[in-house]
Amino acid sequence: MYLGLLWLQVMQYRKWSDPQVLSHICFVPGILLSCTTMIELAVLQGIVTILSLLNHINHERPGVLSDVERFSARLLFLYGLAQLWHSPTVALLSINILCAMLTASITVFTNMQPKYWEQLHWVGLHLVPGIWSTVVALYHHSLR
Repeated sequence: MYLGLLWLQVMQYRKWSDPQVLSHICFVPGILLSCTTMIELAVLQGIVTILSLLNHINHERPGVLSDVERFSARLLFLYGLAQLWHSPTVALLSINILCAMLTASITVFTNMQPKYWEQLHWVGLHLVPGIWSTVVALYHHSLR
């Protein structure tokens, strides 16, 4: 009986309505807008979004998927940092820096205070980067 309950617990998945899953919609505008002008952003963000979505549906279970998703998300963050140097105006530079700082701060905070991860992860690592990538796709140029 106990092993059966343990198995059911291990096999649980997040629902599509869960904020950790649903919030991936925030990446769609940046992906779509970058498809014609910044193909590297579209591809990188598309890969990160798919891996992140799968990882969150899977309840962030440790393993290869989780490791690859984390690595790809860091690459996307580094891409965003590289775009800071190419901000066309001071206002856009300010927006980009704010997005970078919010993403990094929420990541560090939720790693130090895991009890807040469920409430803040989707904001700092889905909503804010989704806005950030949309700004980059709208106003920046490809790094190629």
